[in-house]
Amino acid sequence: MASRIGEEFVPGIFVWTGFAYKGEAGPWPRKGLEISFFDYVGNKTPRGHQFESFWLNQPKVYLATIEAEKSEYQYDSEQGWLFTERTNPNKRMQWLRKWEWFNVRETWNYPANQDVIVHVYSNTDESELFLNGQSLGKQRITDDNDRILFWQLPFTAGELKVVGYNNGVKQAEYSLNTHSEVAAIKLSTNKKQLSADNYDVAHVNVKLVDKNGFTVNAQAHKVNFALSGNGQMLGVDNGWEMNVENAIKENVQSYLGKAMAIIQATDEPGNITLTVSLDNGLSSSITLISKAVTSKEGGK
Repeated sequence: MASRIGEEFVPGIFVWTGFAYKGEAGPWPRKGLEISFFDYVGNKTPRGHQFESFWLNQPKVYLATIEAEKSEYQYDSEQGWLFTERTNPNKRMQWLRKWEWFNVRETWNYPANQDVIVHVYSNTDESELFLNGQSLGKQRITDDNDRILFWQLPFTAGELKVVGYNNGVKQAEYSLNTHSEVAAIKLSTNKKQLSADNYDVAHVNVKLVDKNGFTVNAQAHKVNFALSGNGQMLGVDNGWEMNVENAIKENVQSYLGKAMAIIQATDEPGNITLTVSLDNGLSSSITLISKAVTSKEGGK
């Protein structure tokens, strides 16, 4: 919408929501609404990447994919890209599609020769798609088709990459790679030092990768958590809106190759070690440090 001030127009937009939330759920097993920039554990969603491309000053490109037969966009040789809204299994909830995003995913793992549609979100002058180093052509963003660039191609294993250009000069790139089996568990955290105050928390993110370091996002794996030291585990999740597992336990199925645990300090300083393992024997550990709260800190 826009409001008029004198002779000028001020554009505005209403966004729902920044972060996925529980509630307004359904139909089962949908536990809430992931119509957001970030999913339940803080992973940026395709919608988040699209809006980021609107707002960032620096160049950005991003891509995601969907099977052609499941896509709401289909290519017609005479009319170009046409949109047909997907239907909700519950007809009474068809209105919800107005709020949802496209069912695209960050993956380049499909059956051989499967027709795939690629979405590219970009804020550069031009974007060029490459499959295993071979250019599939350049396109320019317009106001048509929700400011999304589309390509359709049969799946071939390897690297799918988009490169963004301004004035013919490369500015940004983003790629998806075909992965193999899980070979390692990568752990990261938003903080490695906690205050021993029975309150402070850290988010430990889990990423399953293959031998080349590519995220294994096409298969789900049971992720097990074991905590030792002066901390407690508040909960686990995988960010998926269809995940209705109990969050207060010591394992969760990965989703798109990811999972997360929330660790809270006790009032005793010391090390907190989280060990993450899969049923195939792979494991990895991360150690957080819980430090005593000083008198000055204690007054917060």
